[in-house]
Amino acid sequence: MAGKSVVVLGGGIGGVAAASHLRRQLSRDDRVALVNKGKKHLFLPSLLWVTFGLREPVTIERDLSILEKKGIDVVIGDITGVDTDNNKVLIGGDELSYDYLVVALGADLEFDRIPGLAEGGQTFYNLEGALKLNKELDEFQSGRLAVVVSDMPYKCPAAPFEASMLIEERLKKRGVRDKIDMQVYIPTPLPMGVAGAKVGKAVMGLVESKDVGFNVNMKLSSVNIKAGTLVFNENDEVGYDLLVAVPPHVAPSAVRVSKIAGPNGWIPVDPNSLATKVPNVFAIGDVASIKLSNEKMLPKAGVFANAQAEVVASRIADRIKGQEPKSEFNGFGSCFIETGSKRAGFASGNFYAEPDPDIRLRALRPWWLWMKVMIERRWLKRFFGG
Repeated sequence: MAGKSVVVLGGGIGGVAAASHLRRQLSRDDRVALVNKGKKHLFLPSLLWVTFGLREPVTIERDLSILEKKGIDVVIGDITGVDTDNNKVLIGGDELSYDYLVVALGADLEFDRIPGLAEGGQTFYNLEGALKLNKELDEFQSGRLAVVVSDMPYKCPAAPFEASMLIEERLKKRGVRDKIDMQVYIPTPLPMGVAGAKVGKAVMGLVESKDVGFNVNMKLSSVNIKAGTLVFNENDEVGYDLLVAVPPHVAPSAVRVSKIAGPNGWIPVDPNSLATKVPNVFAIGDVASIKLSNEKMLPKAGVFANAQAEVVASRIADRIKGQEPKSEFNGFGSCFIETGSKRAGFASGNFYAEPDPDIRLRALRPWWLWMKVMIERRWLKRFFGG
């Protein structure tokens, strides 16, 4: 009996974890293929540390070819389409057939959605931006520094607030903090609102304790580079000298035009099985869309992609073996909130709790920062070795 072919799209946290779990659970007669645009995996949660010179790119990158030694076929190329009618993925001019498909393509950054943002803003949400911002922070001497969440949704909900506190600490060490007005702008009433008002107010308090202004319900409309102003809510202008922005996030183009995409481009999935509306097709991580019981959306974060990958791999393996799938994603998630001074907070809980997510933010401790470092090291070692 011929083996089955499972194709995983995306070489990020979710994709690497899914392919690895599948390979361990399936027969060698079954094929596991991982498709990615580039040849390297980048551990995205560590980009914040690249921004502050705490990591070099080489320390958080791994060659995907390492996975081939484990029996995973690695295919490098641009994914131009997902043909669910014929069980094929289009990769450039080639086609790759599948029996089961796992979409883990993450989210794309779309700077051009906001006029002036690409030219006038800095970001730590990609490797190039993190390296550039690192240099900018060394040269910035005075004026207003704005940290802006430009739109919703975005991945790693705590990251912009961690960034603001780590920037504040860096400016203080450089002796220029008193010459710089720092402000945070978000388009929502509270930061990390899905986690609840208590957590949101606590995060806001952490930022404000650094003498950083916190401005809510401010949706970025455009960046006027010549005038040095940010335009919020269509007509509210605010001056700036250095802009650190979380750019708009969108589903990858190949997903948006596929039959598995929802109206907003993201892929709606069953909250527990991660199955899409198309049989034998699953979506995990940032590209997936899960509505919670309170009508808000599950945040986009690597911790969810990692957990969902294990669930989907188990369910596919069970089905290939002729067994009833039992593994389900339970909605549990966590994140660290680094505040500077070698300390961090830790938020965790059940996002599937009803009527609202049950999330707790624990007190600042050096221990949480140590755990954040260890998770990075253990994850990379687990899936790439060395």
